Amino acid sequence: MKRKNNTGMILGVIAAVIVVVILGYIWYSQTYSTNISPKQNPIPQLNAPTNPQITPPAPAAPSNSMEPAPETYNINIDNFAFSPKSLKIRPGDTVIWTNSDSASHTVTSDSGSELESPNLSNHATYEHTFSKVGTYDYHCTIHPSMKGAIIVE
Repeated sequence: MKRKNNTGMILGVIAAVIVVVILGYIWYSQTYSTNISPKQNPIPQLNAPTNPQITPPAPAAPSNSMEPAPETYNINIDNFAFSPKSLKIRPGDTVIWTNSDSASHTVTSDSGSELESPNLSNHATYEHTFSKVGTYDYHCTIHPSMKGAIIVE
């Protein structure tokens, strides 16, 4: 008989615990769920347009601002050579030759008169701006083995 009393007591305790848990859950859900209402914190809704229109970008009008600004390039004269020996540039660009050699040199066109520097002593410079597309071969009149080329593209 003792076993029956213990079993009834255990079942009573389990039933009491279940009732307490259920009441605690009900109290907790009412206490914390009523403090937040949909009116206080509305969820924003993103509405997709019903008839979206995609407009392609207009073609860009030709503009001079797209052209790069003229640049300046340097050619060094040293050890009886032009460095760089060949240079590619754009119309409107300027080239400055600087004589870093102990001997005097010139920058003279092979044909025509586009390039005609005076004798350049040590540290002297000669500057020319190229306006037309073409290849401009040049040499030093004092030392004819010194050759170079400017290619304007």
